[in-house]
Amino acid sequence: MGADQKQRLEQELRFLQESLEADVISKEEYERGKERIDAKLKEIESQPEEPSYEPDIEIKEIRQETPKRTLNDFSEEQKEKETTIEQYDVQEGQKESSDEKEVEEKEPEEETVAQEESQEMQFSKKWIYGIAILIIVILLFFLIRGCTNSGIGNLSSNNMICSSDSDCSENNQIGTCASPGTKDSKCEFIEDQKVTLKIINDNACESCDSSRMEDVILAVFPNADITYLDYNLPETKQIITETGITALPAFIFDSNITNAANFDGFKRALIKKDDAYLVSNTASGSVYFFKRNSIPGRLEFFLTHDMEEKLTQNLGEVSELFDGKIGIKKTIVNENDKEKLSEELGITTYPSFLINNQFKFGGLQPANSIKDLFCKFNKLDECKKELNKNII
Repeated sequence: MGADQKQRLEQELRFLQESLEADVISKEEYERGKERIDAKLKEIESQPEEPSYEPDIEIKEIRQETPKRTLNDFSEEQKEKETTIEQYDVQEGQKESSDEKEVEEKEPEEETVAQEESQEMQFSKKWIYGIAILIIVILLFFLIRGCTNSGIGNLSSNNMICSSDSDCSENNQIGTCASPGTKDSKCEFIEDQKVTLKIINDNACESCDSSRMEDVILAVFPNADITYLDYNLPETKQIITETGITALPAFIFDSNITNAANFDGFKRALIKKDDAYLVSNTASGSVYFFKRNSIPGRLEFFLTHDMEEKLTQNLGEVSELFDGKIGIKKTIVNENDKEKLSEELGITTYPSFLINNQFKFGGLQPANSIKDLFCKFNKLDECKKELNKNII
């Protein structure tokens, strides 16, 4: 299938992982999709490697086929030669009288120099011609390679158009791959329902990046019309009150989403609020829980028993650095805690951290990253010191 196909499959796998983390798809759906992609990746890796595209060019002799010519062509060429010879004889006759004297005066040494210069010019011309021909050959090679790689409609050696739905994309349309992975495969498109999406965010929050969730939404609803609203505006606060938003960034769809092609597959990530649909905190990746009381200088982390030892070592460096100037709280979660934390803070992965009782981030982090994230919201002199940048 080639490097391009492998890259598309890896991109599809990353999107699948993000959808799982955003709670857009279930664990079973993720496993089925991952199994399909892994199988295709193994199939690609099992194929023999394609020969390198860097040519080992060795030009021994370049021959150019002479096109077939008729008797009339030879006659015309003969006439041209005769005319040229006559013109040359006339010119030589005019020059002969004046040149004879100069030729007699030339010394043998000058004649030798002239012959050497003539040979050098001929040799130089041969090199120029050779280089020009070599450049033409290389240009033709890359031109042919470019045409092959571009592959109209991403055609492969077996005329395959697509291997999965991710290979079929058009603006504002939903693409599906019919007969995927075969020579009969083709992309089919339908015009998706236009939906309105409002994204509420705090422009002063450096950690409140909405781009990742936007990418997920636009992949599922390509005809979404996005409007950005500032959290601090009075009219926005009214929307927050009406919909019960507790964290930022927040994503609100209008009722047209129910008519979108992929609504059924996405609705588990939505909470209905009157005529609107709010993306849940679990799915949205919201990080700023603005309705919680701010507690500056506090670092709380949530983890499971199996990662306690490793994370405690990383946090030990952070605790030692600030030496009692910050409050650190550790919570070992069980299955009942997980359900509660999912509803309250949208936490679905561990370890997860809560800074100042309001800002959430997750994932296993080295000591220096934990310190940097904490120092985004707490300006202390100790923040200037570098800690271990590797996960212990």
